[in-house]
Amino acid sequence: QHLIPVDVIQSYQGPNISPFLNRYFLRSVHIDVIATKKSAHVYTKICRLIIFGRIHEKQPRQWKGLQLKLKKGTVKLGKYHLPPGIVEYWNTKADETQKALNSISPRQQEKLDKNFEENIDDYIGSEVFRAMEYDIYHSGDEAFSKKDGN
Repeated sequence: QHLIPVDVIQSYQGPNISPFLNRYFLRSVHIDVIATKKSAHVYTKICRLIIFGRIHEKQPRQWKGLQLKLKKGTVKLGKYHLPPGIVEYWNTKADETQKALNSISPRQQEKLDKNFEENIDDYIGSEVFRAMEYDIYHSGDEAFSKKDGN
C-alpha cells in the first residue's frame, strides 16, 4: 500500500494543473483501478487521503516515500516520487468531477445557491473555501469555468 496525505497545492513546478485540482484533493471521494502494460493499482481517494494498492508493478522504485508502515502511528506530508502520469490522472479526475457537478439540474443548483447564501458565514474559512482560494490562485477565472464547453 502506498499512502499520500494531500492538502492544497501551494506551489508547484511542471505542467499546468486542473483549475479544480485543489477541490478534488480536499473534497472528493473516488475509487478506481489504474492499469497500464507495466502496472496495475487500486486507487482509493477518501477526501484528504489517497491510497494506491499495488496489484502489479514492474518498476516499484518509481514509488518513493509513500509506503505505508504499519508499526508507526502517524502520517506526515513529505517528499514523494510518483510514476509519470499520476498528475495527468489527477487533472483528468478533477475535471471530470467538476463536469459532473456542472451537470446538476437548474432546480438543484437553485437550492445549492440558496443554501450558500443562507450559510455564507460558515462557508468562509471552510475547507472548500480554502480549496477554492488555491484553485483561483493557480488558475484565475478558470476555477469558475465549466470544462464541458458550456
